[in-house]
Amino acid sequence: MTVVALQINQPVNGQRFAGTGSVHMIGLVRDPEPAGLFFKWYSSLSSVPLATTLDFTTAPALTVGSQIVTFTAKDVDGDTPPDVQSVQRAGMAGGPAVAQSPCIIHIFLANMTVPTAANPTLSRAAPVLGAEAPFSWDKPDYQQVNRLRYRWRLALQSAPPGTPPTEMVPAADELTFRPVQIGDPPGTVPQVLYNKSLPSSLVTGNYILILRVEDSNDAGFGAESALGIVLNP
Repeated sequence: MTVVALQINQPVNGQRFAGTGSVHMIGLVRDPEPAGLFFKWYSSLSSVPLATTLDFTTAPALTVGSQIVTFTAKDVDGDTPPDVQSVQRAGMAGGPAVAQSPCIIHIFLANMTVPTAANPTLSRAAPVLGAEAPFSWDKPDYQQVNRLRYRWRLALQSAPPGTPPTEMVPAADELTFRPVQIGDPPGTVPQVLYNKSLPSSLVTGNYILILRVEDSNDAGFGAESALGIVLNP
């Protein structure tokens, strides 16, 4: 089989995106005979190919999470075993860290799932804080590339100006993962849940709850969302 030389021009390995999963992707064929090739792009967090062209912007947008991007080409369009056996020319770019030209990107989205605007209450003794998570959060392979850290802040609305908020920054193994399950309503997303009791120093009342999904290697980079809530005993 002849190897086709491919290159990913965009995104670059390690690139980060805050607040959006809309990513411009550009592939280059560094081959003297590019005609007759079929292209496909993949993400490790997507069950279907992202696109079949050299230059596109992800639609639908990529989901939250650290993900491995792969760009492939071959001279047969199908993926059945007979199709694969008949391939004469093929190539790949991107892939995991051990690849020759890896491409791992990180999408930071702060989508709060619990509490919600429809039920903005939180129990101090038995809280549940939830955020959208990568669907493979609980897989060891995912955690090897994960750069997402979840941070929740509670700021009392009646506190004197300059009062710092109370923060919860759980480690990955302190979060409970809830995947999408059969019977869930349409639009349900995978989520991580934090349900440890909150600090006793927090008084009941009206708060601003801030969810921050940030880079575990660089806390200054990330995305945030906020919701007014009522903290109960």
